[in-house]
Amino acid sequence: MKRYLSVFGLAARSSFWKGLAVIVVSVALAGVLLYLTTGSVTEYCVDEYGERQTFEDDLAPSELPKASKMAVPLALGLGGLCFLLARSGGGKGAKTGYTMRRLQVREGTACLLWVVYDFMMLLLFWAFAALVVFGVMNLRAKGMSETHVIGPQSLILAYYGSALLHNLLPAGDALAWVSHAVALAACAVGCVDVAVKGWREKLGGIALAIAVILTAAGWCVNVQNSGYHIMLTVAQAVVIGLTIYSWKGGDEDEEFLDAGQN
Repeated sequence: MKRYLSVFGLAARSSFWKGLAVIVVSVALAGVLLYLTTGSVTEYCVDEYGERQTFEDDLAPSELPKASKMAVPLALGLGGLCFLLARSGGGKGAKTGYTMRRLQVREGTACLLWVVYDFMMLLLFWAFAALVVFGVMNLRAKGMSETHVIGPQSLILAYYGSALLHNLLPAGDALAWVSHAVALAACAVGCVDVAVKGWREKLGGIALAIAVILTAAGWCVNVQNSGYHIMLTVAQAVVIGLTIYSWKGGDEDEEFLDAGQN
């Protein structure tokens, strides 16, 4: 058990605080953008005399996330966190990679443990983003006109009317929960894949890039488009399967090295 915990300890020492900083900064920026976004938009129309007139139209709660551009810092935060986790795995000549090679843990087991750690970090990012956005939306709802906000039900409807809000907090949408869980798992596997390729003096990153792009794309899928969630889930599952399959042979190589050392 101690040697398994050492893998988690190595992962935490190499990336936890840096990863936490990326999470806090990106999510806080998204929250600030959402909070500071004006609750109205300027609309134009032509009156009966053919003259152009302007008027202010209040935004509905479900329209605030898109108007705030909060998806940009969240997407950058996801990419930055994955990049950090991937680099922390170490490669040729890296201190982390050297330590990993000295641990008394099979490479396949070490990869699985590292995937679990990366998944937990990505889950923390998702949970913190959902919490902050939920809090900001509640604050914004208190200051909006009665035309758009009648009570708690209006805020709930906003989460179903905004693709980003719904994907951050899917509520009772089981398919969305499964889709996001698989997406985070694919990102975690992609992060470890970069490290695995580095240990074997190869270049990785394709699986991670695909996983991050598909995950960010999933945030734009509306609740009504369940078919897209299914397709994204299948695509992410394929990424996971093909990536793990590419690791095949690591355990055999380690057994050969252990036999040679003995």
